[in-house]
Amino acid sequence: VEPGQEGDRRVEIIRENPRNLFAVSYKVPHGRSYEWAVLHIIAAYLTDGAQSRLDDALVDTHKASSVDCALYPTRDDGLCTIHAQITDTSSHSEVEEIILKETARLTKKLISTKRLETIKTKILAGELYSRDGTLALASELTECIALGDWTRFYTFADDIARVTAQDIQEVAKKYFQRNNRVIGVFVGIIAKK
Repeated sequence: VEPGQEGDRRVEIIRENPRNLFAVSYKVPHGRSYEWAVLHIIAAYLTDGAQSRLDDALVDTHKASSVDCALYPTRDDGLCTIHAQITDTSSHSEVEEIILKETARLTKKLISTKRLETIKTKILAGELYSRDGTLALASELTECIALGDWTRFYTFADDIARVTAQDIQEVAKKYFQRNNRVIGVFVGIIAKK
């Protein structure tokens, strides 16, 4: 078992490259847990589409050309990683401040019921579409078996449907904290000719 983390962990990489990237990862539970389903909704709320919090705060303001959240269902505990490709008109510190502010906001303020229901509907519809056809059905069932619990094929949709705004706040408080995050910065420099 990994020992408890004390404070931020940070890594910075500087390479000859035209891109600048920022990422923050939080340690999260395995894909069989109810909390993982809550985190799935949080990831969508923060980065899925034009109505997402970080798209509004970063892409619409031209501070980042893209922002996304990687959260994969794993058998063991995993990571929830938010990453942004920074534009030339912004900086790593500015993007970091905005991302950390938005994750902290989840711990203090409940998201609206209307927005939550929209996200849940979209996730559940995506889940149904991902099961269209025998190959897709077999593939998704195989993924659940790889998680260590084939019944997750059925229980995931139930978990998504029962998530409340209070659940989101509690899970955010538990996982989106300083002693549970790793920050990565990629600084791209352009070589002089």
